[in-house]
Amino acid sequence: PWTPAAVLINAQGRIANAVATGDAAIRALVTYAVATSDAAAPIKLGGSLFNVGEPAPRFALPDLQGAEVAFDSLLTRHTLLLFWNPGCGFCKAMAEELKRWEAKPASAETQLVFVSTGERDEIKAGSAGFRSTFLHDQENDIAPLFGANGTPSGLMLDAEGRIASSLAVGERNLLALLGVRKIELPLAKGA
Repeated sequence: PWTPAAVLINAQGRIANAVATGDAAIRALVTYAVATSDAAAPIKLGGSLFNVGEPAPRFALPDLQGAEVAFDSLLTRHTLLLFWNPGCGFCKAMAEELKRWEAKPASAETQLVFVSTGERDEIKAGSAGFRSTFLHDQENDIAPLFGANGTPSGLMLDAEGRIASSLAVGERNLLALLGVRKIELPLAKGA
């Protein structure tokens, strides 16, 4: 369950969009609702905007030291592009699992790249202990290019810069993209 979440109710009293989850998606939904006069039109926020195999949108963002990192420089191997916010409780909850993956990745052919919103100092503090690259997306411009409207979410890119997975949302789905299967089995009484 994601919080916060919102839907737009149109003039006919019908739900006009899929559930928008996270502050950025809700802001986008409110902006759309205020700016449009077409109150009956359905809205799609989030979900994969690209099919597997299509070229990913190109971008450049600063790393945490302020150096510009171009998309093409990331294309050394498969990359999980992970949309992140250090203040997100769901992101914090999966941080230790990601650090364990970094220490012993399921595949040396895969890297993790964080695209993080938030204040640079907050991101620096939240990235402590990680080995992966953190990019600062101050205006949250990149996640929407890929159809992401909440954190944590992400998708796999191949080494040629093509989309290699659908958009994954939440810890279990993101870890699965990294080859981690997190299974919790109930214990029998008295065990």
